[in-house]
Amino acid sequence: MKNIDLHTETYDALAGHYFDQAREFATSDCFVIGPSVTYLRRTFGGKSISMLEVGPGSGLNCMMLADEGIDMTAIDISRNKGDNVVKMSPECDVINDDFLTHDFGAAEYQGVFARAVLHLFSLEDARKFLSKCRRLLCDNGLLYISVSKGDIDAELMVEKRDYPGGLKRFKRLWTPQSLYEEISKAGFTVQYMSSKELDPRGKAWLNAWATKRP
Repeated sequence: MKNIDLHTETYDALAGHYFDQAREFATSDCFVIGPSVTYLRRTFGGKSISMLEVGPGSGLNCMMLADEGIDMTAIDISRNKGDNVVKMSPECDVINDDFLTHDFGAAEYQGVFARAVLHLFSLEDARKFLSKCRRLLCDNGLLYISVSKGDIDAELMVEKRDYPGGLKRFKRLWTPQSLYEEISKAGFTVQYMSSKELDPRGKAWLNAWATKRP
């Protein structure tokens, strides 16, 4: 089974659990929403601000960003996770497709928000992911990326132990150095990185905010 098929199956099965547990993450998620909104308003304040979220999960972050007045579009391979966005935030546009192969036409965004997504790709595809983010962003556009924090760089199959069913997925572990280097090589300036965030389940996340170099 290809990784994308495995991930579609896994996240279709878990989408309902994501939605039911979304509210417990609302406070901790302000940590990543706040800096993103601040940058977008400071840089593009007088204009309509549009942002693409890749992998919206529960739909919570899409709703939080929309509540800040940002025009949100979400894309996900899982139709059920797209349904989460519709329930959380009906005004957001939802695309059910593979981000790497989807044709966005002439769409351009001031921000791309990709939380807990990049680590689902091999290094080869992660580089394609970052390159596509850059193409979709306007000059000085914001890219927010988060991945599970790793002590080594590695690619493996892992079980999602914090959710029922023993479902497996491909996962790449990222160190801060490798994430910084790959984002930079893709044509971004990394503005800030943090590896201190713990979510309500005690998971450690590596966060990066970067801007597209003209």
